Amino acid sequence: MVMLLSRKVPGSASFLFSPDPGVADSTSHPFRVARFANKTGGTLERGPIAVFEDGSFLGQGLVDPLPDSATATVPFALERAIAVDHEKKYDETGERIAKIENGQLTVERDSVSLTKYKIRNGTEKVASVLVKHPRSGGARLHQPPVGTEDNVGTGSALVPIRVGSNVTSELVVDERTSVRRPEDWFGTVADSAVKAYMADAKSNRDTVQKLTAAWALRIEIVQRLDAQRKLTGERSELTESSEETRRNLRAIEKNKAAEALRVKLTTRLAEVATRIDDLTKQVVELDSKLAELRVRFREAVREIKVTAAP
Repeated sequence: MVMLLSRKVPGSASFLFSPDPGVADSTSHPFRVARFANKTGGTLERGPIAVFEDGSFLGQGLVDPLPDSATATVPFALERAIAVDHEKKYDETGERIAKIENGQLTVERDSVSLTKYKIRNGTEKVASVLVKHPRSGGARLHQPPVGTEDNVGTGSALVPIRVGSNVTSELVVDERTSVRRPEDWFGTVADSAVKAYMADAKSNRDTVQKLTAAWALRIEIVQRLDAQRKLTGERSELTESSEETRRNLRAIEKNKAAEALRVKLTTRLAEVATRIDDLTKQVVELDSKLAELRVRFREAVREIKVTAAP
């Protein structure tokens, strides 16, 4: 038994970018498609369909079994006047505290996959293009364009874009997955996550107070570490300079005509040695203070417990 009918159904002509291994040029050009909804009250069986426009035959496509009220997108020709380029980039963003326990910080971030489609419309009409974007497993679409159809069952999303005549438009598909990992308290990721937690009005106020006190210690530690790096860097340069001065003194030790130069180098060597001793003293003092601050910081964060993001 086959259903026979003659009836108008809602639909439209558009373009579909969906690379097909069997059609080589489909990796850079979209298909022309007939997109319609089955509003016949019965199921349309699988089979070929012929597409006409203004009495002219445009092409032939194949429709799968289509239940009542379902929508079909049927490619029937390739449109070479429209070209599509795409590239993918990866990044991580959106640092937030996932957990703090026993002095250990766990941060959650968004692993971002950005696919950028550039669509060049060489026709004289505005083109409605659907991009069939292959979905990444376990990822979610972040702020997809209006009208996006996320087809979880087929592992793809149909993303619409309108491209003006003889212009190039850009479509960005943003997919994200959440990634958790331990972080060093003194890293930039930890700093961003903690500051975001403290600025969030939904965060626990007692925890915010404890983090604020701990972060004051962290700031002091970072400042003293910077000062220590500068001092040790200067000390290394002076040590190198003093070694060079000693080599120069050895080179002229038997030259009686270079007495004035020898006095100058000896004086410089003494000044450098004094400065190195002073720098060493400052570094030792900083080491002692840093050891104390680190202990205080570890004790401060040990008292903080966060089991879930606000």
